Amino acid sequence: GLSRVLVPPRPGLLSALGLLHADVRGDFSLTRLVDANPASLAALNSGCDDLRARGAAWQAGEAGANARAKFNWQIDMRYAGQNYELALPLKTGKLDRGGLARLITRFHERHLAFYGYDLREHPVEVVNLRLAINIERRAPPLDKRSFPPGTWRQALLEKRQVWFPETGFTATPVYQRDLLPADSRLVGPAIIEQMDTTTVVPPQARLHHDKHGYLHIDVDPLRPSRKN
Repeated sequence: GLSRVLVPPRPGLLSALGLLHADVRGDFSLTRLVDANPASLAALNSGCDDLRARGAAWQAGEAGANARAKFNWQIDMRYAGQNYELALPLKTGKLDRGGLARLITRFHERHLAFYGYDLREHPVEVVNLRLAINIERRAPPLDKRSFPPGTWRQALLEKRQVWFPETGFTATPVYQRDLLPADSRLVGPAIIEQMDTTTVVPPQARLHHDKHGYLHIDVDPLRPSRKN
């Protein structure tokens, strides 16, 4: 059902490149099985301090202490006697009486939304504290590439009989991707070969090879092409 396919310059390496440039995330948790009441604030805050210290040590080793990072806190809560918890967000890793009271109210509301009932008079427990640190990485710049001048004819390797469901066997031009001229177009069928993949352009599909080396394939000729 797709109307457009985008083929990057190095499709076979896309997952590896994504791994190298993706944001880095570290997840830390600590069990603090205590009643959700003011008497437990010291235990909860000391647990958050421990998570913060562990997260800071991880951040320094992973990307440096000055790396751009987002700290996302959560707390797992349940009614006393239950064996499952609900995760609630914390704005910071620090709780006071007012913050704990608001958290308990949100837990009742969340329980009602999830399970259709709440127990406002029933005691609430804290089970786990959680910290997720997301270290942002800048998007990599587009590769500066040069393309040979000329036409598609200069990139033509051969013609082969290729079978397509729409047409059966059809004489199909086969092109070398590294030789394609920049900002050029053709109408399928065509085969684009390169070291790490083979791109098939079905009959009547429209292909645009842009100035950065990406292949844009409109596979539905009845739909208008989007602006590039």
